[in-house]
Amino acid sequence: MPCTQNVGPYVISGDSHGLLKKWAGQLGFSIPPPQFFQEMADRRMEILRRLFSFFCVHVDEEELTLGVSRELSTSNLPIVALDQNYVTGEHVSLEVSRLCDPVTFEGKKLGSRTEESISSQVDRIANVLGQSEVQLVDDVVFSGTDLSTKIIPMLREREITVRRIVTGILIGDGRANLEASEHCAGVEIAAVREFTKVHDEICERDFLAGVPQSGRLFGNNGISVSPRTCAPYFLPFTKNGNGKCFLKDWAALNSEEMPAQVQGWSIFCIEQSTNLWREVERLSGRWVHCSQLDRRPWGIPYDDSRFVEHLTRLLEAF
Repeated sequence: MPCTQNVGPYVISGDSHGLLKKWAGQLGFSIPPPQFFQEMADRRMEILRRLFSFFCVHVDEEELTLGVSRELSTSNLPIVALDQNYVTGEHVSLEVSRLCDPVTFEGKKLGSRTEESISSQVDRIANVLGQSEVQLVDDVVFSGTDLSTKIIPMLREREITVRRIVTGILIGDGRANLEASEHCAGVEIAAVREFTKVHDEICERDFLAGVPQSGRLFGNNGISVSPRTCAPYFLPFTKNGNGKCFLKDWAALNSEEMPAQVQGWSIFCIEQSTNLWREVERLSGRWVHCSQLDRRPWGIPYDDSRFVEHLTRLLEAF
């Protein structure tokens, strides 16, 4: 099994409680308390260590939310949020995500998380803020490339100048790339947690099917497909129609070298997803239908069938 201590920890950032809380509030569901999600996180790290010998670090969602709020409060600049998971105050949103082709699963190009293009969103933000200096907030800055080469220049073209970047988690390469970019000269960079080097950094939501913003989002021509469809980071969702698996590319889990471990991991993720949605249903006193999901895992129908039943069938298929 691989030893990852020399390349840094396998970092997972908590976010699923807050994402589900917003979703539940919109649709009238009830969700489990934070302790339920903490217990899931503890079990997740235990399985990752056992299957892959990872040195795992889970960064608590509350720490990230409070930390981002604290950093943002040190400035009076308007807030432009690329990811709203840890943002609690007044802000404007720029919904961006890396999109992949819905057939091949290839591609990591920056696109819109919605059906509104990035350029249209930037125009709308410019109309709201006018000529302005802002602080830009994101949940994770990994490489910083999209920020320095695309997002910040696009905002600047509309006379919006980024003076600060605030993030929940910052990776060393991301800081280095931002500081080396001519578009980020003089930009302050603040993070709640910073890691010099990591084996990988994964958002917790990507390991839970059906959670808002879970998985790699499918898109065409720079916008997401409708209804929003994704591939969570476990089998069978990470395999395209030709049988190519993207789990190594997306989450540093090698299905060719470690097929038994990846299968065990996938079974675990489906079990956790099933338990989560069963608990949501129990607390809410009603079923969760597939059409009510914010982001539908591919292969799951967009209809009024019960989501838990589809997860159960996937589990039985292993």
